[in-house]
Amino acid sequence: MYRDFHFFKRVTMGDRRYFRSEQSDRFLLAILDGCASRILNMEKGNVLFRAQLGHDRRAGDLGNQIPFLIRRSE
Repeated sequence: MYRDFHFFKRVTMGDRRYFRSEQSDRFLLAILDGCASRILNMEKGNVLFRAQLGHDRRAGDLGNQIPFLIRRSE
């Protein structure tokens, strides 16, 4: 699957963006099959919370800004 992802990424970004190969179709079908077991139906009125680790940016070697994770001590 990992190799298929890199193949799919390469052909999608550069080679044949609008024409899928048989290998690309197999990769997409595998993703679709894996999604079915992750579907969760929730009742109306449930409250959801979004969890996100803290992050910030720091100067990189080339003067660019690089995101990095803030580790919190507990």
